[in-house]
Amino acid sequence: MTAFTPDHCANCDAALPFQPSKNVTLYCTEGCRQTAKVIRKARVAMANGKFFTNPDVRYGVQIALAHALAGGYAGKARRLPPEVKQAVRDQADGVCEQCQEQLGTEIDHIDGDSPELPNLQLLCARCHRAKTDLRMPPATPESRTRIEELWTMRVLVSEPARLCDSEEWNDMSTRLKQERRLRLGHVPKKSHHKILTCEEVTGTAVFGSLVALTLCGTPLRDGVCPTPERHQGDA
Repeated sequence: MTAFTPDHCANCDAALPFQPSKNVTLYCTEGCRQTAKVIRKARVAMANGKFFTNPDVRYGVQIALAHALAGGYAGKARRLPPEVKQAVRDQADGVCEQCQEQLGTEIDHIDGDSPELPNLQLLCARCHRAKTDLRMPPATPESRTRIEELWTMRVLVSEPARLCDSEEWNDMSTRLKQERRLRLGHVPKKSHHKILTCEEVTGTAVFGSLVALTLCGTPLRDGVCPTPERHQGDA
């Protein structure tokens, strides 16, 4: 049975605190959000065979899971606008700044999250991977155990163990967030626009400017309200 408890973390089932409407989430931490995301990615890669046949896919899953269990990768903080990415490529003449041999295909933050040009460099995939591996702290016995548990209980199983492991999660999460907002008392804002009745529209001196207004799904024509007969005649 796919697990999901309302008002609890979709990944670890911890109780969620009260949240302002604009900040409603379905996870207790960024690490939990990224853990669920990489589990979905791993399940897809296992199902289509790419986890076994594509080393880059396998490495991406492994690194993403390690980052998630360490608290999460600061992806949003490291997003770069297109013009900055192009500036990095231009300053390196398109060549890896580490080995000076391969074409540079990946942009690396040298130290920390600063998006300033002096803190960015162009690397080939091999050099970027080597740097990541060097800086990644070794797995603790606890993290190894946690990875084995996630892999066995949530990746290798035929049916999603948790709702957030499902491929349909991205579509479902929008509805689940809205339901949580309502439970927290965040009532959707009502429109400030007044809905006019046919009588109110035709009784104004400016009804001619409202010809495009739609009532009952049919635009007003020459200031005349639609009727069932007019609907049929327009068909």
